[in-house]
Amino acid sequence: MKRNNKITNNKGFSLVELIIVIAIMAILIGILAPQFTRYVERSRRSTDIQNVAAMISVLQIYASDPMITTNRLDAAAVASNNTITLSTTGTPVTTNAALTAALGTDPAVGAMQLKSSNWTAAPGNVVLTVTVNANGTVGVTSNTRVTDPTTGEVTTDIIEGIYTD
Repeated sequence: MKRNNKITNNKGFSLVELIIVIAIMAILIGILAPQFTRYVERSRRSTDIQNVAAMISVLQIYASDPMITTNRLDAAAVASNNTITLSTTGTPVTTNAALTAALGTDPAVGAMQLKSSNWTAAPGNVVLTVTVNANGTVGVTSNTRVTDPTTGEVTTDIIEGIYTD
């Protein structure tokens, strides 16, 4: 009877077993947390690159549309004030009427915000410079690069990423 009674009284884990499990979990979290944050930052950069690619596509389509007569996106329209500032806190900002009209054609692009704050031009800001050639080809350049927060290594230009990632 004592033997049977002893088996039924074993109702859980001992304190030592719980401490061992908690220690193992802490070690795993300590190992995996930095990799998870790098993965999240990489996905934010990829989202920013895809959003800028969509913005460039909208600008190219707008510039090539022959039906647009007011605020036409051509070489004369972007001769000055040809920058678009992207930030993590607000919508794309430009003082150029043609660029504003082009960005307004797609609500998703007009409301775009940066996901990553690790672009090096200014904390949380990216400046894109738009040019339109005489033949109507739209070019977008940026001197903004992304810096890996853990290593400090400069990795991808936001524009180059469109063509290389």
